[in-house]
Amino acid sequence: MLQIIALSEQVVEGETLAVNVNVNGQPIVLFRDIDGSVCALEDRCPHRRVPLSLGKVIKGELRCAYHGWTFSGLTGACTDIPNLSDEETIPAKLKAQSFTVKEQNGFIYLLDSDTSVAEFPAMPFSDQPVDAELSGRVAVPIGLEQYRAVLLDGPENLLAFSGVGITDFYLGGVEDKEQSLSIDRAADWSWRDRKPSWKSSDYPLIIRSEVCKHESSALVSVLNTSEQPLMEVYIVIVQSGRGTSNILWRARRYSACFDSAPLAIRLKLYVFDDFVKVKEAPSAMSINNLIVGPSTALIPVDSVSNPSPSL
Repeated sequence: MLQIIALSEQVVEGETLAVNVNVNGQPIVLFRDIDGSVCALEDRCPHRRVPLSLGKVIKGELRCAYHGWTFSGLTGACTDIPNLSDEETIPAKLKAQSFTVKEQNGFIYLLDSDTSVAEFPAMPFSDQPVDAELSGRVAVPIGLEQYRAVLLDGPENLLAFSGVGITDFYLGGVEDKEQSLSIDRAADWSWRDRKPSWKSSDYPLIIRSEVCKHESSALVSVLNTSEQPLMEVYIVIVQSGRGTSNILWRARRYSACFDSAPLAIRLKLYVFDDFVKVKEAPSAMSINNLIVGPSTALIPVDSVSNPSPSL
């Protein structure tokens, strides 16, 4: 099983990162070892149960903030206890549980013992020339299943592309693929990112929402009428507590975006770097009033295993 639990840039050298992910009820802390590789330990010191994320990274190992016990990120073994005498040795059983993680595609993946490198998915982005890239993380007051459903039924409630207004008009039906569901909507260029007029008879853009059937990821794209990608955002939804989710995302804007956009929109894209915004506080009223549509075909994701994406 693969599970994305953090963005690469969240794990800063010399610092700890407590991730809001539990493995069999155990919280996890991430940090980088002396070689810069990401390590994962249970976020709980085996001595007094103090969160290890409160400690410090010393020479690539994690030192507990309470009594200074130090642990290897690779094995979880205790490597130092400050108050031991010269005659005493550290018992081999003093360990913090370690987890296998791998850094790839700009994400940190949590692996289980049966996962092979061949299972790592390639990023679903287009191979066109890239003009700009963005990434981010937000916490939202929406559960994993609801977030997946809204991405299909009304993605404008969860994110916005700069210079683009998304309509309610479906372009055909749901495309039911082996691993995902996909739906297209009409869209238009818009200086204020507002919903385009319903009076228009021809829209120059397409918004495509593609959501994994069994997994917690999605790709939302802005296409021209030739279905050439102009902007894309890849979203990973991590189930959190009390009906909330952590959203990890990476986005690309392609050079073709400027060839397709009107002059006024090009100026806006040059001035503002945040060409994609993933909303931290989506409107509860708008989501509540959203008509259920393509999402009826989604299969629930197991929120315990919360598998990783492979569009």
